[in-house]
Parts: sequence; C-alpha cells; structure tokens
Amino acid sequence: SRTDAQILALVKMNSDSLSIEEILYAATLTNDWNEKLSTYKMAEAKYPNDWRGVNNVGYVYVMQNKVNAASAQFEKANKLSSNNSVILNNMGIAARWKGDRKTAEEYY
Repeated sequence: SRTDAQILALVKMNSDSLSIEEILYAATLTNDWNEKLSTYKMAEAKYPNDWRGVNNVGYVYVMQNKVNAASAQFEKANKLSSNNSVILNNMGIAARWKGDRKTAEEYY
C-alpha cells in the first residue's frame, strides 16, 4: 500500500523493508536501463531464491546487447525454477541472438 514515489525512494535507499514484488515493480517505473538493472540486481541480492530478479537481470542484459551475460542469468534462473516457460523463452531469445536457431527452437 505504498505509493510509487515511496517505493522509488525506498529502492534508492536500498531498503530492507521492500518486498520482492515492490522491488520488481519499482524497476517498471523507470525507462533507464541502468536503473532497471540496479533495481533487478537488488531483487536478486535480497531474494536469491526467487527466479524473477535473476531472470530480469538477464532481460536487461539482453536489452543492453550483453547476450552472454544474459544467458548466464537465464541459466541461473532456470536452476531456481526449472522448466519455467518465461525463463525458457528468454533462453531461446538469447540463443537466437547468438545465432543458434536450433537451440532457440528447443527452448521455445
């Protein structure tokens, strides 16, 4: 029941009081990829057993054209939530960006 402004302020303070959902939501409140990355890394650090932060770090890496780093994140996320369709799709995207269509199709 926090406002967007409150969530953004707490994220910048690296507050321990934020839930995983609030941290993930905070990243949607900016268009700056570096801020998104920082916020998703915070989610990954504070909630290391939640695949979403790990996966979303990978998503930002894809958007920054850091496909190898993204692939590593997606592999890590897949270990946390194996055969998750969101993660497998992202793994397929990363494989396709690397030019490996066959592996991409397997993930899709």
